[in-house]
Amino acid sequence: MKIVADEGIEARLVLGLREAGFDVLYIAEEVPSFEKVKIVCDAFRQHGTDFQGAFSVIDENYIRIRH
Repeated sequence: MKIVADEGIEARLVLGLREAGFDVLYIAEEVPSFEKVKIVCDAFRQHGTDFQGAFSVIDENYIRIRH
């Protein structure tokens, strides 16, 4: 099982999970914050009204919007 840790998770927790043998994808290591801001801004420019009342996942390669 792969654990995805958001950038809000402390690095020491991610390190502890990895040391315990877990496979952890740490977002803070993958995409710098300034790139994330650009990705989200671009998504809102293109699909702004679609996000209202929806669960959304925004990635550099896709946007998933569920109502």
